[in-house]
Amino acid sequence: EISGTLSTAMTRGPFARVPILRNDRNEVVPSVYCPAYFRRYFRTIPMMPSADGVRTLYPYGDLAIYDRAQFLALGGYDPEIENPYWQRLDFGTRAYLWGEEFELMTALRVRATRELPAQDATPDQSYARFYLKNVAARYVRDRGRLRLLSIFGFALRSGRGIAASLGEFSRVRAWVKANEYRFIQDARRLTELWEPT
Repeated sequence: EISGTLSTAMTRGPFARVPILRNDRNEVVPSVYCPAYFRRYFRTIPMMPSADGVRTLYPYGDLAIYDRAQFLALGGYDPEIENPYWQRLDFGTRAYLWGEEFELMTALRVRATRELPAQDATPDQSYARFYLKNVAARYVRDRGRLRLLSIFGFALRSGRGIAASLGEFSRVRAWVKANEYRFIQDARRLTELWEPT
């Protein structure tokens, strides 16, 4: 069930408005996600929603009111990332790296009618692709870059063979090059400048 003032949410503002989420027991769910690094892995820290305008890296379960044109301009979700957690995180991080934001709107409320599924944040093959596109890519001068030297660290940690690692790296490097001028920051800067709620 959804309640709130939809007309207000549809006015020009952030790329997406995120609702307050309650579980099947009517408890507010920690659904604001802040970027962080933990042992060299890019992760998120879940927090309780608090006030209008609080930023979140992505909406829980994709629940948000999106600006359709901006959603399409961002390229939507990456179908090559199979794990839903890393797919959401890829989309949300890319939005911020390219200058968009997700903001909490407390007038929007969603209540789950069944138990909410857990998010699987295990670093797997999906993390490898997310890592290359969002974490390994650096903002240098006025564009995003995936340096060739990044292949060595990626090949060692990806858990894939050399040929598979090289293939994935080449595809993502071409993607970063095609979108290089859309980047306005990189993941490290995003994390450093993120204001805690």
